[in-house]
Amino acid sequence: MLRHYHIRGFVFRIYYIVRTKAYFEMLLVSKFTLFTSMDLIPYY
Repeated sequence: MLRHYHIRGFVFRIYYIVRTKAYFEMLLVSKFTLFTSMDLIPYY
């Protein structure tokens, strides 16, 4: 059970990092879309 809890905490940590990274990318994309409308789509 301790191993399962450790894996669960590790997955939650990765999820938190990905969520915050996606949040900052969303802010950057919202800033860039003021200058370019459809130019960011091929980069993703």
